[in-house]
Amino acid sequence: MKKIEIEKPSFDTEYQKEILNTLMHDQDILHLLVQQDIPKSCLEMFPSKFLQFQQTISKCHQCQGLDFCTQKLKGYYESLAFDGVLNDVIVPCDYQKKMLKETAHLQNYLINDMPNTFYTTAFQTLNLANETSEYGNVVTKVMKHIYSHQGVFLYGRMGCGKSYLASCITNHFAREGKYVCYVYAPNYKTTLLNQLFTHEYVQQEEKMKYCDCLVIDDIGAEENTQVYSEHLLSILDYRMQHKKLTCFTSNDGKDTLLEHFSIQNNKRDKTQALRILERIEALSTFIPLNVENRRVKL
Repeated sequence: MKKIEIEKPSFDTEYQKEILNTLMHDQDILHLLVQQDIPKSCLEMFPSKFLQFQQTISKCHQCQGLDFCTQKLKGYYESLAFDGVLNDVIVPCDYQKKMLKETAHLQNYLINDMPNTFYTTAFQTLNLANETSEYGNVVTKVMKHIYSHQGVFLYGRMGCGKSYLASCITNHFAREGKYVCYVYAPNYKTTLLNQLFTHEYVQQEEKMKYCDCLVIDDIGAEENTQVYSEHLLSILDYRMQHKKLTCFTSNDGKDTLLEHFSIQNNKRDKTQALRILERIEALSTFIPLNVENRRVKL
């Protein structure tokens, strides 16, 4: 039987040439070839890969930031790399690279309970131009203590900026390569009680004891129990004995905090409370923040 030969439609070849021509004149493709040292021959061999890259990178054009990202993985886009073989890779965009650089210090957090809006805070970027002189004086006092490696106890009404300044403290030392812990007191208390019988809490408490800088945020907001106060006292006592930088934030001043730790399981006992307060006073200087609610500003 005679073999029937079917001629391949010419439009396929023309279409491929058109695609190849488009790719070879595309600025994103040309930039990729130069940047990754990809041979132009790869365009002919894998046009579909470059078409996919072209479609993906087009989403990044005129992007206004990570909040507007439409890629599959926020802040990253699919690209190509060449090491003798053409490979698919995932690459961070410029906005993501900036974010990664600004948050690189977070790797030095052993415990991080602070909100992600505080990840990039810093004393140097605080704008005090429109602040009251009272708030400016507090910031100056806090910075003086921290730069002298002295702890602070920031207290005042809700929303006055205590936690914000506390995040500046831990971020400062994390950027210096120190190991830090930012612990939200109610979270620690819950973790402790949930892991009491499995002893998983030990790892967290070791981090709190041994880290270079510890911030306990919102101390006094947690429900006090005998077990909790005993563990907290152990941590504070270790840090006091070893002169480790420790800071606190609270809605409570000394008297209110003493009253808070005096009540354990509906029973009143000031002995343990006085011990805790003694360690806090040894570790930090009480600084009041008698300012307006700043959460909208921050």
